[in-house]
Order: sequence, then C-alpha cells, then structure tokens
Amino acid sequence: MILFFRFTAIYFAAATAWNYFFRGDLLFVGDKVLSVGTRAFGMMSFFAIGFVFFVVWVWMKCESPKEFVKRLGRAVVMLILCCLFLAAFTSVKSSLPYMAQLLGFEVFFADPFFAKLDQILHFGVDPWVLSHDLTEITGWDNFAVHASLIYGPVWLVLAFYLPVIMAFVGDDERTIKHYVILYAFSWVVLGNVFALIGQSGGPIFYDRIFETARFGDLTATLDASSSMANSWFSIVQPGLWDNYVSGDQAIGSGISAFPSLHVGMIMVAALYLAEKHMFLRAFGIFMVIGVMFSSVWVGFHYAIDGYFSIVAIYVAHVWLRRRDVTRANSDPAGAALANA
Repeated sequence: MILFFRFTAIYFAAATAWNYFFRGDLLFVGDKVLSVGTRAFGMMSFFAIGFVFFVVWVWMKCESPKEFVKRLGRAVVMLILCCLFLAAFTSVKSSLPYMAQLLGFEVFFADPFFAKLDQILHFGVDPWVLSHDLTEITGWDNFAVHASLIYGPVWLVLAFYLPVIMAFVGDDERTIKHYVILYAFSWVVLGNVFALIGQSGGPIFYDRIFETARFGDLTATLDASSSMANSWFSIVQPGLWDNYVSGDQAIGSGISAFPSLHVGMIMVAALYLAEKHMFLRAFGIFMVIGVMFSSVWVGFHYAIDGYFSIVAIYVAHVWLRRRDVTRANSDPAGAALANA
C-alpha cells in the first residue's frame, strides 16, 4: 500500500504540473478525482447483486469482524488512491497531442505506419475485416451490444479498481506490490510513455485525422450496424472525438490507439486472476480475447496495439517474478521474514 501511495503522490503531482504547463489549469486533476469516485460507486450499483455476494464472501473468509473491518479500511484507502491516480492519468493522456507538437511531431503521426503494419501481419487484410467476417459467419448480430458490456463496465471494474480488490480480498503484501507495479506500468508506461512515442488515433478516427477514405468501409459498416447504434460504443466514439476537437478533458477522454491500454490492463487483471482459481484463469483469458477482439471490431485499435500490450505486460510480469526469485535466493533470511 505504501508503494502505491508513493506512486500516486508522484504521478498526481507530475500530472498537475503537466496540466498547468500545457493548459494553464492547476486544479483540473484534483477536480476530476470526484468524477472517478462517482464512477466507482456507479459500478457498485451496476453490479449490485455481484457486489453484495463479493462482500459476503469476503466476510465469510475473514477470521473475525476485526479483520473484515481492517480489510475494508485498506480497500477504502486503495479506492481513494485509485481515484487520484486515474484522474492524473486522464490529464496526461488528453494532453499528449500538445506534447507531440512541442517535440516537433505531427499529431497522430504513427497511424499510417500501424495501419500498414497491421495489413502486413494479417496477410494483406485489415484485421477489422477479419473480425467482422467472423461475427457474420457465426451469426452474432448483436455483437457490439454484448461486447460493450465487457469492454465497458466489466473491464472498468477490473482495470480501474484492481488494487481495491486485492486489498479487500486480503492478498499478501508481495502480491499487492507485484500487481501494483504492473498496474502503474500499464497506465503510465503503456498509456502515457509509449502512447506518446507511437501516437495514433486508430482506424475509426483515421479518415477524420488525415482527411482520407482509407477506412471508409469500416465507417460504413459500423454506421449500418444496428448493434453498433444500440451499444455503448456509439456514445463513446463521438464523445472522444468531440473532446479532442474542443480540447476538453473528461474521465476516459483522450484519443490514443497505440498501445492498447484496454488490453494491457485486462492482461494485468488476467494474470492476477490466473493465480486465484482455474475458473478465474479461464475468465481472464476470455476477457483478454474479448477485449482484444472487440477493440479491433469497433475500430478503436489496430491489432498491433493489443499484441504489443499483451507482450509488454507479460514480459514485465515475468521479469518481476524472476527479480523476486533472485532477491530471495540472495537473501534467504529476508525472504523468510517477508513470507512470515
């Protein structure tokens, strides 16, 4: 918990300075903390039955009411830290175009490269075409509606509030530290650093950015889809573009395709769930595939965005595990004390 507190304090301060430098607004990051907190309680009400069962399950796993209260207190602290952390992330992400221009790059300069790379990797065919062919073959007419559930609320709970979940279920400090590092790595390194290095808008915004018809077929296909029109995606997509054009900032705003933060964070959650139970491991794999496939189907991401995130998170995960083993072997007494 102390590690996450330090991460959050540094990131929040840096984001506030960043936002002031690019937008002249010293209070935005702090103001948006309430928005993230409101969304957290919204998720609790959305998953009301599941949330109640989860709380009851934790209560039954605790040895005493005192332990339950202790876990609940730690979870509340983690929730506050998550709200601060995610408000900071929004500020940095939505200001990346300004940073690119400051460095002398064109905004979304990497899109043509990723669009071409996607074609090369998929034998000359855009991945979105393959994804639509698959749902058409299977007769999945309401795909966008169903996909929006896992891409939206289910993903949000796991991606936003994983530290809260870990604290509430009573994970040991070593586990919490490991996944807090991966959590921060995904949001900050993938979502900010690599997003700046490979700044791109994704297939759905490609033609608006470059005034072309490169992805005209994708746009036409989505516009003709009643499933898309009835899904959460139909609200998010224009909202992202409107915020970008106006320069406004909101929780979840900021156009950034590469790498896929959606895939990166669900990969972190899947690795965590895999350590808990065989059923949860299967659920995690399903979520990674579902989020990855959905992101390509709706055109939010190139396939390479998701591939990169999966590999990056897995490599970071393995490296951290090997580092822990190396430290334990070099200091057996310290390792024994940490596990005590």
